Amino acid sequence: MSYAGNHTKDYTAPSVTHTIDLLNQAGVASFGAGANNEQAYTPLIVDLKGTKVAFLGFNCIEYAFNHATDYEAGTASFSEWKVRESISYAKSQADVVVVFAHWGWEHTQELDPEWQVLWAQIFTDAGADVVIGGHPHVVQPQVEVNGKPVFYSIGNFLFPGMAWDPESQKGIMVEINIDEKKISSINTLKILMDGDGIPSVVENW
Repeated sequence: MSYAGNHTKDYTAPSVTHTIDLLNQAGVASFGAGANNEQAYTPLIVDLKGTKVAFLGFNCIEYAFNHATDYEAGTASFSEWKVRESISYAKSQADVVVVFAHWGWEHTQELDPEWQVLWAQIFTDAGADVVIGGHPHVVQPQVEVNGKPVFYSIGNFLFPGMAWDPESQKGIMVEINIDEKKISSINTLKILMDGDGIPSVVENW
């Protein structure tokens, strides 16, 4: 689970490590946040039938409040040298690198040129094999950047209180297929939430 978001430190820094402890107790692995900078930028590496997949999460929304420091818990933010360093390290340790980016303007399909378009270039140039974005609460374009798939925003999945905006009731599930330690194909499933925020898979929106 990516824990790099703009609400990560809503209940102060100690709550971040407490939440990570609770996730670990529940058997849920997380990434993108930690007790300090080093932990926040450290990839989660999972061995899936012999293929090592590294997961990294970065947040640029309200990051001045949420970011980790050398001595305080928080999220991995959009610091270019740290991002490049962590992706490069992940690439050296894993076969596939997946980056989750918390970015973009809420409730608009318009891309932010500085915090999305530019950073999609940075992520893929640094070695990310796929970038999956969230935060806008609506589905945004899927493109290729440096030959790598970038989902700028996959919208909502399970989120009550969004019935006021039909676009915010839509979401995408991304299925990544791996063969011989490389991404062989990517499929998407369309999601539509009902008025209570409960998702269902649909053929068309």
